[in-house]
Parts: sequence; C-alpha cells; structure tokens
Amino acid sequence: MAIELPPEILMIIFIYLTPSDLYTISSVCKKFRSILWPKTEISQHVWRKSRLHHIPFLNRSPPKLCTTTSGTEVMSEQQYLWLMIICEKCQFCEEKDKLKLTLYWEAKFYCCSTCLQKRTISGYKLIEGFPKVLLKFLNELPKMPGVANWEPKLYFESEAKRLLEEYNQVREYERDAWIERKESITKETKKEIEIYREFHSEFKYNFCEVIRKMALEIEAEDCEDKIMGLKEFKNFYCT
Repeated sequence: MAIELPPEILMIIFIYLTPSDLYTISSVCKKFRSILWPKTEISQHVWRKSRLHHIPFLNRSPPKLCTTTSGTEVMSEQQYLWLMIICEKCQFCEEKDKLKLTLYWEAKFYCCSTCLQKRTISGYKLIEGFPKVLLKFLNELPKMPGVANWEPKLYFESEAKRLLEEYNQVREYERDAWIERKESITKETKKEIEIYREFHSEFKYNFCEVIRKMALEIEAEDCEDKIMGLKEFKNFYCT
C-alpha cells in the first residue's frame, strides 16, 4: 500500500505526478495531505518539480502574494497551479464559461463579473473618507468582459481596507517615509500584475477564445461599426 511507504519515498513518487494528480491525492488521506499541503520548502519543491516536469512552458515562478513595507510573501506553488491551470470555474459560484471569467491577480482569484462586483468599490465611492494620497497605491481593475455598465476606477474593497489599516498604523511623523517606500513597492507590484495577467491569458486561452473575449469587451453594436472587419475576422478563425 502506498500509504505505508515512508515520506521520503512518497516525495520522490509525487514529483512524477501531474499537478492535477497532486491535488487529487492530497485529499485521499491525512498522510498525503500532511506531505503535500504545507507551505514548507520540501512540499514546494515537490509541486515545483511537478509543474516544470509536466508543464514546462509554465516556467515562470509564482508571483508575490503580498508586499508591504515590512516584507514580502510569495504565492505558494499550490495556489499558483490552482489559479493557472486547475481552477475551471468561478471561485464563488458555479459559472464555468471561461470567456465570462477573469483571473484578477490583484486579489489572486478567478471569478465572473457578478461575483466580482460584489467585492469591489468604485473610486468615487471610495474617496469618501479615504485619504486621497492612498489612491495611487491601489490597483485599478481591468474591464471585465461582457459588462457594459463598467464603472471606471474600480478597486477591490478588501485591498482598500487593508491599505487603510496599514496606513493608520504608521505614526504621523513616519508617514512621508512610508509613502516613499510604498510608491516603490506599488510600482513593482503593478508591473508584476501586468506580466502575470498577460502570462495567464496566453496560457489559458487559445487564439479563437482570445478573439471572442476581445469581442465581449465592447458592446455588440460596436463590433461591426468601430472595428472594421472584426466579424469577418472572427468568422474566419473561429468557425
């Protein structure tokens, strides 16, 4: 029985399993889960080896999970693989049409527009009681495909609350230095978000799906009027 093998042997075996298989066997028993699920250096090694062995083109390391002026936490291999390849539906409902789903690296989840809008706040609502100096540190969300009444300057409410809490914990005489450090962190974070957003899009969607997703980002009546030849282009490549 595999469950009776020592952990050292199991680790070697696990490396040759696909990431999907690792997720499956981690729910088989407590022993397997205790080996695979912790964010220890050894378990991360197993998941990383599995990723590189079975999905060699997914060779970019996991992104930073969060960065503050006090330190940086990197996303685990388990969460990275879940978001990139395993998750196939909205993390909050049962929507499975991936053209209606978007991975938001700002909050590290994959969801539909309905669930997204329950977790966001617009800039004009946020600015009420929110220090203006902090707005530039928030990550504005890209337009969700298929949403015609998208409000500009949309942010995750949880991110805004976390940022405000961090700001309020800084002593007043230290805030100028905090803002300077935060500006550097924010610039790096936004750059990383764009890199991983593009990376996920290239990995998750084929050429036809990219075209269809692009079409969802504008109103249906604009498809033919504003983009010359888009209908013919879609028909040629997607039928």
